[in-house]
Amino acid sequence: MHLNVQPAFWASYGDHENHELSVPYQLLNATTDTPAFSVKILASPATPGVILASPVPAAVGDIAPGSYSGVVLKYLIPSGVTSFRTSLYAGGADACGATWYFPGPPPGG
Repeated sequence: MHLNVQPAFWASYGDHENHELSVPYQLLNATTDTPAFSVKILASPATPGVILASPVPAAVGDIAPGSYSGVVLKYLIPSGVTSFRTSLYAGGADACGATWYFPGPPPGG
């Protein structure tokens, strides 16, 4: 898997007023022959004070070899925060049903 982060945005004026920032992510199944099944975002710990507002696990779905699939997660951003960092942990299954994690198991998991 490879991860691309797209530009963050306020999905609505209400989200802006509620400090709820949307961050789109794209996951690429970089293999040429193996689909990734039931891909989910399992966790997204962030800079202290920033809180993941989207429920997890967040379904991404199946990703064909060489293809992208995306998901948008929302974060609660406290007043005064102008930047933050987050990590993304995903998981899924291979064709044999074995579980895999990207980049590894989520913290505490």
